[in-house]
Amino acid sequence: MSYNAGIHGMAPRYFIQALRIAESTGDRLLGASILDAMSHQAAFLGRHRKAANLARSARMGTANAGSASAAAHLYAMEARSPARLGDAAECDRAMSATQRTTRRLVRIFQ
Repeated sequence: MSYNAGIHGMAPRYFIQALRIAESTGDRLLGASILDAMSHQAAFLGRHRKAANLARSARMGTANAGSASAAAHLYAMEARSPARLGDAAECDRAMSATQRTTRRLVRIFQ
């Protein structure tokens, strides 16, 4: 709520506390969701490298537990930051991974 209210200095403390709780319960998907929100905030604040690292951490932490749609979302979150930084190669890598993951989803639902 502090992030949504624009109290950006307070939000990281609550995010870290939430991550500790998720870790203590072994809930990797909740942890990924929190890292995703942290990535979103970092991008909003212009901290693009941090945003990409947080999205990558969320994706890697749920590689065996998450859904394909969550992975595609996290790859797209990861691609946003290098795009803003002008790193075309890294952006292309993440967007290609997003497309591959999305194609797998389409095949599942056909």
